[in-house]
Amino acid sequence: MRPIALLGLILTLTLPLAGCGDTWWNPPLTGGYDPHRPAGDSDNLRRVMGLDTPTAALQNEPGNVWPGPLPPSPTLIGIDAETRGTALPGPFAPRPATPPPLPNTPVRPRVTVPPATTAAAPTGAPVVVPNGNGTSTVIYPDGRIETIPTPK
Repeated sequence: MRPIALLGLILTLTLPLAGCGDTWWNPPLTGGYDPHRPAGDSDNLRRVMGLDTPTAALQNEPGNVWPGPLPPSPTLIGIDAETRGTALPGPFAPRPATPPPLPNTPVRPRVTVPPATTAAAPTGAPVVVPNGNGTSTVIYPDGRIETIPTPK
């Protein structure tokens, strides 16, 4: 009976762990081998793992790395002169002493607008203004204002 119980105990302990591959005897976070650890040996990976990473100091590139002087950029006056084919005076060119004459333009006749007239209700008749919310405002000739319900 003892050999059967011993065999049952061994099978009970090992069969559930058979699906775990090789991690059941060396689980992660215990200092052993971690099968989920990223593979590689780059400087970044060594820094993440907390290991020392030897880095070389930056050195100057030999020779002259700067470009030569830039060519002069064209101005708007120069671009305009190229497109028109004529040379225009620069921005600081002297102006003529007398201004050029104004062109002869016809003088427009002055138009008079008649004064505005207001439309008034006939004397003695009130003005009814519908408000749109089921009421109307009535304005009487003597200046009284009254709000009344509007019949449908």
